[in-house]
Amino acid sequence: MSSPGQHSNSLRKLLFSSYYTRTGRGDILLESDRLDGLYLGSRAAIEARSRAGLAHLLSTSAEHVPYYRELIGGRTITADSAPDVLAQMPILTKSLIRENEKQLKSDTPGKRVHWNTSGGSTGIPIRLRQDIRMSRSGRSFELLLMRWAGHRFGDPHVLIWGVPSETVDQRISWHERVFRFFHNETYLNCYRVSDALLDTWIEDINRLKPTLIEAYVDAIYELSKRLFTTGQRIHSPRGIITSAGVLTPEIREAIRSAFNCRILNRYGSREVGNVACSCGEADSLHVNEAMEWVEIVDDNGQRCKPGEEGDILITLLTNVTMPLIRYRIEDRGVWDESIECACGRKTKKLAQIAGRQNDYLIGRRGVRINGVALTTLLYPVQGIRQYQYRQSSTEHVDLAVVPMPGVPPERVAQQLTDLMTKLQWMMGGTPVRLLYEAEISPSNSGKYRYVVNQLPEDALRHVGLSGDFRRS
Repeated sequence: MSSPGQHSNSLRKLLFSSYYTRTGRGDILLESDRLDGLYLGSRAAIEARSRAGLAHLLSTSAEHVPYYRELIGGRTITADSAPDVLAQMPILTKSLIRENEKQLKSDTPGKRVHWNTSGGSTGIPIRLRQDIRMSRSGRSFELLLMRWAGHRFGDPHVLIWGVPSETVDQRISWHERVFRFFHNETYLNCYRVSDALLDTWIEDINRLKPTLIEAYVDAIYELSKRLFTTGQRIHSPRGIITSAGVLTPEIREAIRSAFNCRILNRYGSREVGNVACSCGEADSLHVNEAMEWVEIVDDNGQRCKPGEEGDILITLLTNVTMPLIRYRIEDRGVWDESIECACGRKTKKLAQIAGRQNDYLIGRRGVRINGVALTTLLYPVQGIRQYQYRQSSTEHVDLAVVPMPGVPPERVAQQLTDLMTKLQWMMGGTPVRLLYEAEISPSNSGKYRYVVNQLPEDALRHVGLSGDFRRS
């Protein structure tokens, strides 16, 4: 005889499928199934689809995007010739995107176009036009990764994520509420973290018993350390997918030990979506080759061999509205030298990724503000060329900004007034000071950090923390 819980899960699965079919999104589920079969199939089939996608993108860009029309010209591009054509094209940097924003936009954009914003190692944001095909393709891969983690659609799904609206008590849209209901999702907001909040998360996870947890790397690591410190027990999901941070071997092992489940490491960005993810059987990341053409090149722009570290270049195959071709994502990576994977998938694999890391800000009574989440607060603000959060004292936090040329500081200040009030509230009343600067320099490693915590050890100990909360 079936239990009430089994009936509930069956109903949830039905609701999940209905959401996609009744809202005209059934193609997302179909594409997710196709990707599953493709990556478990032959290497030749994966390469054929990837080359065809690249040829289509290059041909379309040459015809409809002024920037690429000049670079590619009137050449006929086929699936066989596309990789060679691509290799002859210059690398696309964030500075080139800012300088050529209009020329990079297609004269025949896709449907339901929107603007997205991202930063980078220079700390200077860029704006990108993205369309519904990119969004839906990305969602198809996300659903596939959830299955890799052992999740069954309709089962409880917890996300430890930064949710700006919930951080400042803004009302969640009805569309978001419907989406969460049909997907059986519960968000645990990690914009700010305290020991009391971590204990509440443990209670929530034990109550909800999710089959999948998705989380910021830093947030799930904080939760894992809390479990070790207090000795509390927690429900073990089938899998955990980490994002928005660097999953070092030490952090991976800590999370695995705390939750006793498989750990999947997802790699991507706002600019190009989900690029790759590990499968849970090994630590290497399977490249999403149907949607992303990935290169790793040395300082001279030459292709790196497996085992050699170099700059990661991404050509996004699913956005014709504002194509990113050979885009330097400002991370470094290494190709996996092995071909086979225990999971049976035949994709190319990234053995290692070296990305940016951010610090926490420390508020009163030991409240920690997630550095990754902090970067999203400034995305809507116009007229800022660079920014950086800094903390060297528990008495205040500095927000340094570099206005765009010709933008008066007063205009920037007007936009930041409400944000600074919210940030001060999030930090338990710690004042936030606004500083104007001509330029913000990168760190000694050459990469830009959006959040820099320079609190001395005695100040950290005063609020019950240690230098382990600082990233480098």
